[in-house]
Parts: sequence; structure tokens; C-alpha cells
Amino acid sequence: MLYSQGRRTNGALCRLITLPGTGDVGFATAKKIGCIAARNRAKRRFREAWRTIGPALNGKLDCVVSIQVEGAVAPMPQIKQEIVNLTQKAIGQWGGESACS
Repeated sequence: MLYSQGRRTNGALCRLITLPGTGDVGFATAKKIGCIAARNRAKRRFREAWRTIGPALNGKLDCVVSIQVEGAVAPMPQIKQEIVNLTQKAIGQWGGESACS
């Protein structure tokens, strides 16, 4: 449901797909990133960045972070900044809407 009804916010390193909910987050990668080890490494890095800054920003949006090829090799400060920027845009997109709207 999140992929079909969620709103997308695109960045240089990843895409954030959001829908009002409980604050859950998931991570997805494309096979273009490389082998399974490279994709898992990218997810671990984004998961760590989200763990340190995401919960304070997110509120009550369910999110999927879709990691792009550029995000797999980006430095951690750039990943954190991207997450901050995209999360703020996503919160602005939803504004005061509820999940039932």
C-alpha cells in the first residue's frame, strides 16, 4: 500500500516514499548497486544514518528509503543531510493530512 499510495520525495542519493502511519521505516535497493553484499552494505549505512537522526525528524510517517546507486558510495555526512532534507520535504507534503484523507 505504501508504494501505491505513498508520496515520493526524490534526492540525489535516495527516494523517500511516505504515508501517514506509525513511524515505521524500511530500506530498499536496486540490483544496479551490485552484488548482495554491496546492497546490504548500502542498507546498513542508510539504516545507521536513519537511526541517528530519522526518528527525531519523522514523527508519524511510514517510510521506505529507496537507495540509488549514488547513495551506495556516498559519504555518511552526505547521507545524513539527504535524509534530513527529504524527511522535511515529506513532512511538508503531508502537512496536516491524516491517513484517512
